[in-house]
Amino acid sequence: MVRAEFIRESGRCKGFTVSGHAMPPGRDSEYDLVCAAVSSTVYLTCNTLTDFIGGCSAQQQDDEILLSVEDDSETVQNVISGFHAHLQEMARQYPKNIKIIGGNPHA
Repeated sequence: MVRAEFIRESGRCKGFTVSGHAMPPGRDSEYDLVCAAVSSTVYLTCNTLTDFIGGCSAQQQDDEILLSVEDDSETVQNVISGFHAHLQEMARQYPKNIKIIGGNPHA
């Protein structure tokens, strides 16, 4: 299962971690598709925040990605909220494959 956890502090998102797999690779093309969709979304979000907006850093270790927010501007918070909303929609469609911990980071 893919696990996404949003870290909040004082009502602001301070980062997130995403780890795991929808299912072992190669077992079922539907699950491979879920993994690919989540991975693409994570990389797009991390690259946007670290390379274009700034104020964030990302680390990858094995099958886990950690994004840390250093500058929690409205722009950064909005991008992370969009990422959260996108994951929520995927989790609605594939509830056995994606688990989100932590509510909307910009609520």
